[in-house]
Amino acid sequence: MIELGENAAYLRDLDLQQIASVTLKPNHVIFVPKTGVAKANQAVDQYIRRMLPFSMNYDVYNMR
Repeated sequence: MIELGENAAYLRDLDLQQIASVTLKPNHVIFVPKTGVAKANQAVDQYIRRMLPFSMNYDVYNMR
């Protein structure tokens, strides 16, 4: 959790047991890092899917 003060920002690590007891304020920011799977999916999307000259969409409703 990042708490933005007037002159500084304060960083506080939280786990799932602690988050239930924390009261969030308007100046609090919650950052949840990406998992390894999410990072791999982003890499595949950026470096493979977007470079292909055709779309990889599959239409299940118009199958004939």
